[in-house]
Amino acid sequence: MALGAQAERYFVEDPVTSLMKLRQFGERLAQRAAAHLNVRSDNLKQYELIEKLASPPHNALSAEVRSLFHELRTRRATPSRSSSRRGGT
Repeated sequence: MALGAQAERYFVEDPVTSLMKLRQFGERLAQRAAAHLNVRSDNLKQYELIEKLASPPHNALSAEVRSLFHELRTRRATPSRSSSRRGGT
């Protein structure tokens, strides 16, 4: 997917944008999994969709993958020391 490639491209030069692209990638990935499993995801928050995919009867996410989805969803970007010295965010 293009979002994954964009996240990788921005990783060094703009980590905040990279993280944003990774979050978007995670959202799309969960939505595609839901569509593949015929799980209705209309109006569900990302947290709710992850939990729905991880719970019976679907059990589509292992505990590790579920944890990674939640970590990606909640991770906050923090500027590195070098980017703040360059005037980055």
